[in-house]
Amino acid sequence: ALLDALTIRQAKGRIDGLTVTICGDIAHSRVASSNLQLLSKLGAKLRVIAPDFLMPQKFPVADIQTFTRMEDGLPGSEIIM
Repeated sequence: ALLDALTIRQAKGRIDGLTVTICGDIAHSRVASSNLQLLSKLGAKLRVIAPDFLMPQKFPVADIQTFTRMEDGLPGSEIIM
């Protein structure tokens, strides 16, 4: 997560206020969970995209937008992981 945050900061100059979308197996990914926690603390607006069976029942932080279709979740994203 720290390396992802550094890469985002180097590419965009900031993390605070960016809309970051994480796609894939959110329910079983330690990487996604770590990124959600760190990027939330750094002020990013977070989205996740996954089919229902790969979406966790509970997230490690609040205020995460969830989508099951890429077409719905990608527009407006500034970072896609």
